[in-house]
Amino acid sequence: MGTPRNNIKGYYHRERNPVKIMGRFTVDAAPAVNADDVNGKGFTVAVTAVGRYTITFADASPRMISGKVSIQCAGAAVDLSPQLGTFTPGAAPTLVVRSMTANAEVDLLVGDYIHFEVTLYSEALDA
Repeated sequence: MGTPRNNIKGYYHRERNPVKIMGRFTVDAAPAVNADDVNGKGFTVAVTAVGRYTITFADASPRMISGKVSIQCAGAAVDLSPQLGTFTPGAAPTLVVRSMTANAEVDLLVGDYIHFEVTLYSEALDA
C-alpha cells in the first residue's frame, strides 16, 4: 500500500539497508558457563561474566539504530532488569546484554530467557 506519491506506508527508514535481528537464549547452569537453547539466526551468544552476555552478529555493521531487551522468568518471580550495554561496530559487531538486580549483574536462572530485538545498519563498511 502506498501514498499518492508512491511512498510506502508504515516503517520507513532513510538508510538503505536496516536489518532487524531478533532472538532469545537461556543459560546452561548456575553459575552460567554457556548460552543454551539459542533461538534466532544471524548471531551467536557467549557468557562473558556473571550476568553479562555478549551477542556477536554474523554480518558487518557500522552502527546500531535501535534495540530492546526483556527477560522471561519461567520460575518464581525474581526482580531482574535487562539492560543493553556497549555496541561495538565492525566486521563482527558485538552487543553486550546485562541481567541486573539491585544495581548488580546477576546470572539468569536456568529456564529464564533473555529476548532481544535490534535494528542494525547493514551497509558496507569503509575500508
